[in-house]
Amino acid sequence: MSVAAEMNANRGSSGPVLFAIPGPTDLWGWRPGVGLVKIRSPFRAPREVFEFDLSVDGSMLYYSCVLALRGSPRARFSLDLLSGHEEELELLPASVKHFYGRRGQEFRLEYIDWVESRATKSVLLIHQGERDLTHPLPESEWVRVPFDDLPGSIRQQRPVQLSPDGQRTAISFDHGMGEAGSLVVVDLSKGHMIRNDGFVSSGSNAWSPDSRCLIGEPRNPRARSESRLVLYDVDAGQVTPLPLDPSLAGATVRGWSDSRHVLLSSRKQRVITVHAADIKSGVAREQVSFRLPLPAGGAHPWLWAPQAVAEHPSGLQLR
Repeated sequence: MSVAAEMNANRGSSGPVLFAIPGPTDLWGWRPGVGLVKIRSPFRAPREVFEFDLSVDGSMLYYSCVLALRGSPRARFSLDLLSGHEEELELLPASVKHFYGRRGQEFRLEYIDWVESRATKSVLLIHQGERDLTHPLPESEWVRVPFDDLPGSIRQQRPVQLSPDGQRTAISFDHGMGEAGSLVVVDLSKGHMIRNDGFVSSGSNAWSPDSRCLIGEPRNPRARSESRLVLYDVDAGQVTPLPLDPSLAGATVRGWSDSRHVLLSSRKQRVITVHAADIKSGVAREQVSFRLPLPAGGAHPWLWAPQAVAEHPSGLQLR
């Protein structure tokens, strides 16, 4: 049964998801106002799937898998959560890191020079606009942003994030073992970049809806921060601690529900609770609580769709 057909059979018409939880063989997606919908066996190679990414509008899932019967054991696919259509994508070398934004937005960070095992130069390639992902794109179609003297290794969890207005890109780097880090903001309209040492972006949707601020995590072993989260105002160049209710000290940042509230999730055994915290006061209110559909360790990291969350402000609340 296709993705669209299965979602129709379970809970009504298909549509975007606010977040997705891939398991070893199945996929769960949160439909706005409906809750978790299970999509059975959507992957070509169960138990050997990895490198998941969800489009920011919650309509496309990207993943890699191992196909042992082929000459090239690794393959990359896109899965359209609206139609159920699956497509094999262009396979890139290991020196190229691939990320996606909205439909038609694509990022590639390509390492081009090393000193010993550390990458020192790279180029960020940006493409905006619909295209055939199964074939290479001419170089002239990419916006190129060169990086010299890289501040570290690129982070694994959604390290490249485009601002909602499409004018800025934030890239997070770790300086080894996650002990230190840097955040580089590239202004695509003006062609310059700002490097900030001591923190990295937090969550899969660090940008505020107005494209002015980013949620960050301190990463400076020489100056330990008392705050677990910071708010970085890009326009003003200011970094301020983000107040947080003590009960959410161990919660994970999931993005923004609106320009005033940050989404955080906490877990007790298999029960997940999502709160919206006020960035000024730190006061948090519960949005939803649900039971994780599979045992601990059986799921890949949560994938959030920040644009879908912004377009469905009450989507986490069940009807």
